[in-house]
Amino acid sequence: MLIRKVNHEADQDLLAQVWEWANANPRAYLEGTSYTTFEEFAQTPENAVELFVFVGDDLAALLTFYRQPMVAEVYKVGLITSPHASKRKLIALLGSFRAKVFEYASALIVSLPCEMKVVRKLALKFGFSPLSDTEFILFRT
Repeated sequence: MLIRKVNHEADQDLLAQVWEWANANPRAYLEGTSYTTFEEFAQTPENAVELFVFVGDDLAALLTFYRQPMVAEVYKVGLITSPHASKRKLIALLGSFRAKVFEYASALIVSLPCEMKVVRKLALKFGFSPLSDTEFILFRT
């Protein structure tokens, strides 16, 4: 697995690929966001860090950490995955990335729609605690 920061000027083709994935499942990926066009999506987001996740040579996901304005060192996590990527493998691989994330963050918050049952179970397995029916939090320990 390779994880690298998104370069919004040079990575337009990869961002377009992720935009297609998001549009294929808008309820899971776009509902609740302000993105309505690719041009909006392809802009560098404020108060966020975006990373591409590659498995082998294939782009598997866009991982975004949004700094929460009211609480220092708390990030909301956005994850848009390839429809061809194994969600279980991807979440397991990202679990190994957790130590690096917690060098910067004291907590991570994720929104997982009810239809993402497998991912919700994995989130619990990795130590996320439910805040609501769709929101989960993981604290640095």
